[in-house]
Amino acid sequence: NTLEVVNSLTQAVGSSLLLVSEEGTITGTVVARAAVAVSIEPAAAERVMREGLAGWVARRRESALVEDTLADTRWLRYESRLSVRSALSVPISSGADLVAVLTLVHDEPGHFGEYHLRMLESAATQIALPLRNAQVSDSRLRLAERQTLLLEVLASTARPLDPNETAQAAAE
Repeated sequence: NTLEVVNSLTQAVGSSLLLVSEEGTITGTVVARAAVAVSIEPAAAERVMREGLAGWVARRRESALVEDTLADTRWLRYESRLSVRSALSVPISSGADLVAVLTLVHDEPGHFGEYHLRMLESAATQIALPLRNAQVSDSRLRLAERQTLLLEVLASTARPLDPNETAQAAAE
């Protein structure tokens, strides 16, 4: 929904949201083109974070306005059906923690301006809250699943069983 709204407000032809964990690893990706949201391959997302504009934004925690992708070394070129000539990328932070990087693209050079940059920077704090809440919820769910598994293993090993049954129960 966020990508659809920012695409509409800025007339972007595409956008991406790279979700980042507290450790700095990518936990999810969403790309929207022509109002269709799709995931991108983890290897491609990692490369963008390592070598591309989103990675530059993440490392510096500052926005980037690219008037022409052909003239900017931060823009990573790769095979795509979408011709990208201008880009705008902003960090989405919650306090000191980077939560995601939002990138908008357009097929015309110079499409995005200072107005778009200021609007997205202002919206970034509003976007961060639900993303951060979702990350906390996911972390709690994973912790609860691990605790449940541990309790099941402890319960199965607490009963007097022969060693083979204990090993089989622990493995299960």
